[in-house]
Amino acid sequence: GNAAFLECRLLQTTVAGRTMAKLHPTMPAELSKPLQSLFSTRLLVAHAVLSGVAIAFGARPEVLTSLIDPVPQTAYKESGISIPSTLQTQEASSRSTREMRQKMSSSALRLCRYAPECAFGAHTDTSLMGVATGGRGNHNPSGMEMDLPDGCVSSLSISNEDVMVWPGDFLACLTRHRIRSTVHRIPATRYTRYSAPVIVRIDPDAVLVGMEGTELLSPGPDFRGKDLRQFVEAKRKLVAKNQDPDDDYSLNPFEENLQMIEA
Repeated sequence: GNAAFLECRLLQTTVAGRTMAKLHPTMPAELSKPLQSLFSTRLLVAHAVLSGVAIAFGARPEVLTSLIDPVPQTAYKESGISIPSTLQTQEASSRSTREMRQKMSSSALRLCRYAPECAFGAHTDTSLMGVATGGRGNHNPSGMEMDLPDGCVSSLSISNEDVMVWPGDFLACLTRHRIRSTVHRIPATRYTRYSAPVIVRIDPDAVLVGMEGTELLSPGPDFRGKDLRQFVEAKRKLVAKNQDPDDDYSLNPFEENLQMIEA
């Protein structure tokens, strides 16, 4: 076909507060190890960004990072970053139980191949954010274009030593649209292109807590990631129907979400 996508996820094993991971589906070690390192490092970037967003909106740093996959401990070591004190506390408190848990990651490393003349039109992502490096200096990069307040920016103008982060619909919802979803596209070219973004998704079982009294969306008790996804998808349909690009995600999920779905 014109485009091919392979989504890789992490099988994460947490024991005594330490999270380790391996790439799934299984690949040869010469591919699996660098891809796993790339995946984990970009999860670390997502945690840093979400911590900053939470603080800016008057919430504790972990309010948003708790909604996504934990960062494997190896990523901190490879990046030369100290493990946060909150994780060290969790490790110390759970050492005595030695409880082991395994879970497939909600986020995914998406390996993309675009054939010549293949194009993807303007869209936003149903995710918290996407994380990738710039295209300048890469071999046959995708050339993704992003609509920003100052105009269109091509990933080809950004070095492959720099990180790009583009917000998705979930983050727009949680910040009441003060951080907007980035509209982006893949233009057609004469050659085959590649990209490997990490699509940061919310854990469907994560509970949205700690947002009361902040500027973030406060959906109420027992509201989970899967409920937020249902809400956002309903909102996307409503925005498309009304053709209202300035919708501010201000609807109350409990009072109005079911009405939208039934409609």
